[in-house]
Amino acid sequence: MRLHRATFTALIITLLLTLTAHADSSFRPAILFNSDVVQDNAFNQQLLEGVQTYAERKGIDYAYKASANPRQYHRYLDTLIRGGRNPILAPGAATARIVRAAAEAHPDTTFITIDYSLDLPNVRSILFREREAAYLAGVLAAYRTESQVLGFVGGMKIPAIEDFREGFFAGAHSVNPVIQTRTLYLSDNSARPFDDADAGYQAGRKLLADQADIVFSAAGSSGEGTLRALAEAGALGIGVDSNQNDVAPGHVLTSVLKKLDRAVYVALVSERWGLWRNRVKHLGLAQDGVGLAMDEHNAPLITRAMHDAVDQVRNDILAGRLIVSDSDGSAIATERRPLSIRVLLPDTPQWPYITNAPQTGGADRPGLVIDALNLASQELGVPFHYERQPLRRGIYSLGRNEADALLVKSISPELDNIAVYPVEDGRPDPSRALMHWDLAVYRRADSPTGVDYRLMPIAVPLGTRIAEDLARKGVDLSRNDNLRSRLGMLERARVNTVVADPLHADYLIGRSPRLRNTIVKTADAIGEEASYLLLSRDFYRTYPRFSEELWNQLSQVRESVALWDQADRYFEGPGVETGNNGVEKTKVDEAKADNRPPGAAWTQ
Repeated sequence: MRLHRATFTALIITLLLTLTAHADSSFRPAILFNSDVVQDNAFNQQLLEGVQTYAERKGIDYAYKASANPRQYHRYLDTLIRGGRNPILAPGAATARIVRAAAEAHPDTTFITIDYSLDLPNVRSILFREREAAYLAGVLAAYRTESQVLGFVGGMKIPAIEDFREGFFAGAHSVNPVIQTRTLYLSDNSARPFDDADAGYQAGRKLLADQADIVFSAAGSSGEGTLRALAEAGALGIGVDSNQNDVAPGHVLTSVLKKLDRAVYVALVSERWGLWRNRVKHLGLAQDGVGLAMDEHNAPLITRAMHDAVDQVRNDILAGRLIVSDSDGSAIATERRPLSIRVLLPDTPQWPYITNAPQTGGADRPGLVIDALNLASQELGVPFHYERQPLRRGIYSLGRNEADALLVKSISPELDNIAVYPVEDGRPDPSRALMHWDLAVYRRADSPTGVDYRLMPIAVPLGTRIAEDLARKGVDLSRNDNLRSRLGMLERARVNTVVADPLHADYLIGRSPRLRNTIVKTADAIGEEASYLLLSRDFYRTYPRFSEELWNQLSQVRESVALWDQADRYFEGPGVETGNNGVEKTKVDEAKADNRPPGAAWTQ
């Protein structure tokens, strides 16, 4: 069977998801706020701290500008683009139309949006699952309210604010369905809804007059005015974005956190090295992107029953359930945990995922995935023991319960009957995958072109969705999980096309003058795969709650500063001190994994 170039091009278009960004010396980030107040002890301040921390650690410069005036905001955006700033972070959905127009007009500039997404190839987006943390706050408020009336102050009616409101009221009603709710939006009366403390104060006073004794304010720095009004009346408020428990100690029940500084830092590292695998990141409880603030300032307000209720609801959310505890807040019995986990890894090097660049005269260093697994092992307090096996052998071993876990590139139908993996709505859950990665297309440089160009057979990695898709289309495939071998087959003209992960393939080709002269890339990205940690059915039956905790922890590590702050060493060549020698090591140096510079602190 022959597959013509036009047919293969159509197939590539249907599979195209993202184009890999490439790191270069023009990486000069900037952030543009659509507000006049940046030091707001909330949303904007966290974002700026994330950019500042990245710039300090990496020794680069950055720029930031701020304006609530749309015309001035547009001028500032043009200035940053003309000044060669790239990427540009553009938080806040209120100016989404301006950012869309700029992104369409400047396709070579990358934009990173926060709290909204734009379906453009040069736009990356960070979205938070605000409902999850707000739901927990609603549970606390339901236990604490005496008037049985709860209030909500929103800056304006945009998706992120609505998620806060809906999650908060849903959490409260899950405990007590008869609780009444009141909502005010500052945009109804203020031209600056997110930085108008006076408007926030008046909204708080109005809700107090309407019998609300606990009010959640999701309105940026305006919320400090709301908290002040509540404190004056002896009522309780709930802060937002950053930990605002100390704004009025004893009068702030909790703060609903969005860990924006961490998210921005990870996003910049991902963009710098072309590791942004999804154009949109969704960060919730599982990724440690949202949470509740508990500290000495609100400790007297939180009873043991309230703690237990929130802990149980959090566990239910993480496990894909939403079952609220009884009114007495009794906790679910703690499940026993495994003493250790035997993890099977592919037996072939996969830079930078499984194995990093080899040390001169030494053994391979562990790569990105191994570091992620090690961090999860450290957080869970359960050692991981690794063993390399060919994929087919690993699947067989897992099916016979001879191992606890197996790392695979993606979920294929043959795995359904032998393994357990994180699911959502009956399908593999990409939000709890261990890693996301791309696939690219390579051919020989001297291959003929035109409609008669014979692309088959195609060499593909084992166990990937694209291999299954091509097989169903009748394409002649050579399945081979060893990338060096696949490239060698292409070099010797045993196949006409190779599908491969571009990070790994480009690395191997770049280190071989012979391959550099022989092989060229024809498509940067034709699809995306997600690596999962599969568990044996026996392991999952024995430790169901721990298994869900493990997948959630891996998802959290995947978006963590501790992982991505080490990313430079995967790309800067051999001889770099790693502090983590060998796949068998299950711990990383905690101080090195969290090497914050003086004065830099992440929100907890």
